[in-house]
Amino acid sequence: LLARRQAGIAESYALLKAAQDSLMAHVAVVDLQGVIVAVNDRWIEFAQDNAKEFGIDDPHTGVGMNYLAVCQASNDECSGSGAEIQQGIRDVLAGRLPSFQTVYPCHSPTERRWFQMMVAPLKTARGGAVVSHTNITRLILAEEALRESEQHYRTLADSEIALVWTSGLDMRCDYFNEPWLRFRGRALAEEIGE
Repeated sequence: LLARRQAGIAESYALLKAAQDSLMAHVAVVDLQGVIVAVNDRWIEFAQDNAKEFGIDDPHTGVGMNYLAVCQASNDECSGSGAEIQQGIRDVLAGRLPSFQTVYPCHSPTERRWFQMMVAPLKTARGGAVVSHTNITRLILAEEALRESEQHYRTLADSEIALVWTSGLDMRCDYFNEPWLRFRGRALAEEIGE
C-alpha cells in the first residue's frame, strides 16, 4: 500500500512537472521571501540563452537566488521596470494584491524584446507566488508596424493629392481626409455616418 502511494505521488509530481515544462512562458516559483524554489525548462533555456548573449560563462538557472534582488539589479537593464516589478511581487506575496501583471522591455545586445509578466499567489500553506514571463515581442512589433502604417496612410490621405473617404460594409462613411473636409466645408463629426 505504501509503495503504491509513493508511486502515485511520484507519478503526480512527474505529471505536474511535465505540464509546467510544456508551458511557453518562463515560469518560476518563489517563496514568501522571494527566493526562487523551482523553475520550468523554458526558464532554464532562457537563462542559458541570455548568458550566451551577455557573455556570461556560468549561467545560473535562478534556483536559490532571491528574485526580488534580481529585479532590483535589473532595474537599469529593463528600462527602469525592475522596481515596479519588485513591488508588484511583494504586494502579491503580502496579500495586498490578488495578482500582478505588467509589460516591460528587456532588450538583449542582439534583439529588442518585450515580456508580459504575471504573478499569482501560490495557493499552498507555505505561501509564495508563481512568476511567469511570456515573450510578446512579435505582438509589440506588429502593433508598432500597424501604428506606423496607419500614420503613413493618414499622411498620404491628408496630402493635397485627392479627396479620400472610407466606408464600412453598411456603406456609412467612417473616415474623411482633411482635403475632403475643406472641400465640403464641414467638420468630421458632421460627415461621419453619411
